[in-house]
Amino acid sequence: MANRIAEKLRTEMKTGEVEVTVFDRSEKHVYQPGQLLVALGMEDPSAIVKEERELLNPRVKFVYGSKGEVVRIDVSNHSIFTADGASHQYDYLVIATGSHNDWNLVPGLRETEFTAWDYEASIKMREALVSTSVEGQR
Repeated sequence: MANRIAEKLRTEMKTGEVEVTVFDRSEKHVYQPGQLLVALGMEDPSAIVKEERELLNPRVKFVYGSKGEVVRIDVSNHSIFTADGASHQYDYLVIATGSHNDWNLVPGLRETEFTAWDYEASIKMREALVSTSVEGQR
């Protein structure tokens, strides 16, 4: 979304009239649909992880880590607050939470399930599939 906004408002960004900033707690972007390919052994795990900065338009500011982790939004004052204690004003706010699985809601699920919908778990699933196919060849 930030890239689309930056493209649409490139003239305003060049003149400094508009600023687009992405806040994220991680500087890495995991291409979530690719996790299925990792789990099935069709893609190397490193191929689906990119530096977020590389994916963003150069005109877009990128703030990450505790400086980029949004912990509170004050809609009435057009402010967001980050984990480092700073506040940031905005005119317009786009919220893209992504999907976040909470495997701990079901006791024991994290330790016993195989899924492609989590980066580490997709690697675990891949290892289990390889192990199973090797055992089956014996």
